[in-house]
Amino acid sequence: RTERCAEKGREGEGGGVGGVGGVAVQARVEMGVELGGGVTLEFMPLGSRWAVDPFVILHNAVRRELLDLVGMIDSIDARTDSLDVSDKDAFADWWGKFQQLVTETFGIENRMVFPWVFGTVMPNGKLDPAMVEMKSQIIHEQQAVSRKFMELSLAIQSCTALNMKETFAKIVPQIRSFTIAFVVYYKRMEKLLISVIEPRFKKTDVQALEGKIVSATLAANPGGQDYFCMLYRGCATVADQQHVQSYLSKAERASFKRWYQAVDKSHFSVAQSVYQKNPDAPAYLNSQHVGAFSPRASGRLSPGGLSPRQSGAISPRQPGAVSPRQSGALNASGGLHSPRSGLKSPRDAGKGGGLFGSLMSPRKKNAEGGLK
Repeated sequence: RTERCAEKGREGEGGGVGGVGGVAVQARVEMGVELGGGVTLEFMPLGSRWAVDPFVILHNAVRRELLDLVGMIDSIDARTDSLDVSDKDAFADWWGKFQQLVTETFGIENRMVFPWVFGTVMPNGKLDPAMVEMKSQIIHEQQAVSRKFMELSLAIQSCTALNMKETFAKIVPQIRSFTIAFVVYYKRMEKLLISVIEPRFKKTDVQALEGKIVSATLAANPGGQDYFCMLYRGCATVADQQHVQSYLSKAERASFKRWYQAVDKSHFSVAQSVYQKNPDAPAYLNSQHVGAFSPRASGRLSPGGLSPRQSGAISPRQPGAVSPRQSGALNASGGLHSPRSGLKSPRDAGKGGGLFGSLMSPRKKNAEGGLK
């Protein structure tokens, strides 16, 4: 059963610096997209749990990209007999930028966030074994995501005009499983982080970390401006978009519309060019570029399993509820740039009982199996 929860908006309402995102809001809908196996792709508003706000900003950006990925895969799956080289080229171009975003977010978490969260020192001067174990568990599952990502990237790179149909027939179900596993990883990670951060840190500590994360994303070279626009696009509410924008300097705010238009042309619209070819694509994929307005209520649903539903009782943070801090620009790298970056060979993906070892058959799992 499809469940929807609509919040009526005024005509012409919308957040955004320079008018970005200011498309008329007829009915803003906060919902999730069911991926299968009881797993739902949904966007968590900031302020739902203060302890994970910095992570939510990063994760919602990736979730918004995953929404595009599912739309593209549904389109490709529905048109297997009519695919052409433009589909292959568009998908490969989009995937490359998506990989860069995930690389950047993983790098920030590994270099800045996890040492801060799990670096608790006991009175004897040694690290808390429980924290070490929790960090190890998250890193293990992150590496499982990374290995599968690299395996898919290599398959996409090997796709040619001659083997295009065969390649997509092989990787489409793998990408569906990958998407489910990625969403589950984020949910489990956020659940664990809440249990660690809330009893050990103050809100002001988390707010300071949030400022450093946003600044690090913007300072990434190359691609920082694109990544920042992706953070903005993934926001769950207009208030969240305004909050993320508040980290920009006056000069950056003046340039933001130009940044967004550039990444829209080079990346967001590439995904749209693929999923618009699907006559059964959900309406929300074509209705808005901005995450605060997507997904939206739709008429027909795609045959690939997309089924909008209410995202649960989560109260978005009111504008101004948290005063962000400006922070010095930090940079982070690492993650998925190449298979040599500490990850196992793609042929080893899914081995060892990790996240993908348990989720490659998604219908047998649900999203609530949290980390202990």
